[in-house]
Amino acid sequence: MSTSPENKTAKLLENLKEGQKNFKDLRSFAQQVIDHLPGTIKQVNHTVNPRFGCTALADKFARKNEYPALFFPRIRGSRLPLIFNLMSTYERLALALDTNPLYMVTTYGNRLAKGVTPIEVTSEEAPVKEIIWQGKDADLTRLPIPVHNADDAGPFITGGVGITRDLETGELNAGLYRHQVFDKQELGVWFIATHHGAYIHRAYEEQNKPLPIAIAIGPVSYTHLTLPTKA
Repeated sequence: MSTSPENKTAKLLENLKEGQKNFKDLRSFAQQVIDHLPGTIKQVNHTVNPRFGCTALADKFARKNEYPALFFPRIRGSRLPLIFNLMSTYERLALALDTNPLYMVTTYGNRLAKGVTPIEVTSEEAPVKEIIWQGKDADLTRLPIPVHNADDAGPFITGGVGITRDLETGELNAGLYRHQVFDKQELGVWFIATHHGAYIHRAYEEQNKPLPIAIAIGPVSYTHLTLPTKA
């Protein structure tokens, strides 16, 4: 008898060790924000153009010194919703660590020093494998990727976590990079020259090898706090 994706996800969460009890994916963290910081996620019910529409609304709030997260259930050209600016305030960043801005740095430092042993799962158990698009179905235009600013060359994934593997050591590297959509099946990535991603990329180039990369969108909420930390 097969197990539904929902049951697989529930089983995975149940199996998390005590040190990982605060695991939060994008959905559970958004719900935490709704519960603990009411009013800081605004839902936009009308259809929004991904070209400037999302950033125009965010800018409208910013001009009033307000920085809510914005949830767009209807993005023109996509069947998928979009959440915007979820981590744009200190209050929400602190909430990702179950604390407040006053104790955020201390809490982050303590957790970084303590560490948690990761749990590895099989591909069959991983929620990220529940839906797989291949071939012609792997179409980037199916995703609600916005064009942010008038001078941008195209749509950008700005909150995507680029994951690469060091060619020599085999160690994984994860970093926040801007990923530009060129067409339905091609992305560009901007590696700053002094960052780990650029070092790894150059090593592959020097051996004339393609660099495999995975882009994670909507990972565990506190991931974006840890990525700028060089270990």
